Amino acid sequence: MNHPDLLLPDAGSLLLLSELGQLALLPLIGRQLVLVDLVRMDLMRRSPKLADPVLGWLKAQGERVRVDTTSSGEMLRRLWTYEPEYWPLDSGLIAIAEWLANATLEADIELLILTETPRLHEVAGMRGPDADIDVIGISGLLKLAEARGLVTSAAAILGGHILRHQRTRRRRS
Repeated sequence: MNHPDLLLPDAGSLLLLSELGQLALLPLIGRQLVLVDLVRMDLMRRSPKLADPVLGWLKAQGERVRVDTTSSGEMLRRLWTYEPEYWPLDSGLIAIAEWLANATLEADIELLILTETPRLHEVAGMRGPDADIDVIGISGLLKLAEARGLVTSAAAILGGHILRHQRTRRRRS
């Protein structure tokens, strides 16, 4: 994975990168950040203390961040008219899976999914063996940044955070 064209994070990964002070790594790792609508909505429903730094950072990135709508996001927005407190479990996972199923990716597009959710590793396989998709967690992202010389030590940044190091590689032959 050289410099993926698209970086697709979930809300938990964005919040953890913010907590670690490492959001600035994202544009150094991927060319464009794709935020599915339910991930953005998930951030917006969280406490302002947690989410505001992430939302402010995303807004400051301008065109480097693309928010893509999904039918599940549209459905939830309509449902909120009647049940404003309703939030389905795994909504970000559902939206990312939906995005993966429906996205038209050019043959030479590299996609990096950033998540600590093990099921998204399985979901990435939906695109088939020809898709150029990697799925990594925060520790994998920090190790990638360390290998590229963007940070001095992934272990030092992680400190006391215990994260699963899980990586799924789907490479074209």
